[in-house]
Amino acid sequence: LKEGLISIGRFSKSGESAEEEADAKVALLLAALKRKFPLAMPNMVINHGDVHPGNIIYNQGRALAFIDFDYACAGNPLNDLGYAVFMFGFANKLDPFREEAGLITVRGVALIRAYFEAQSQSFDQERVTEAEAEALLPYCGLAALHTFIWLASEAEKQNNPLRDSHERAALFSIDYLEAVLRKLSSS
Repeated sequence: LKEGLISIGRFSKSGESAEEEADAKVALLLAALKRKFPLAMPNMVINHGDVHPGNIIYNQGRALAFIDFDYACAGNPLNDLGYAVFMFGFANKLDPFREEAGLITVRGVALIRAYFEAQSQSFDQERVTEAEAEALLPYCGLAALHTFIWLASEAEKQNNPLRDSHERAALFSIDYLEAVLRKLSSS
């Protein structure tokens, strides 16, 4: 992780070495995760592991099923939810009609709403955009981190630099992760 962060040079020139700054960013994310995870730890379920628009079959705009279960595993359902919120945000990054609700897009809020409604829990728009979205941020940060590590490892395996689209995805992932870290460090 540190080597990947250092290699794309996404650090301020605060006088610290890139390695020290990478250590600090990783430590901040891990501390935030330790603080936030106990707030919402539902029972373990089977996670899809790669929830993004390309892995969902649609019919007339309605999601019907998931495909591509290569990364399926047992885990906290919020892992998939955080990953989906991050990936749908990335997929819509260039959408000029996208509205923002902090780091969670309107589509992300809709995913959160669907999750809580499926769990037969009451849904309150204000609660989701504030408390539940806040609790979900570490999971979204993990998704950004996972995406960046996967892209960097694929480029390394092929001994090629990142392709343009993958480089944009990697940079978006790091920007998003840094925004999550800023938000978590201020709360």
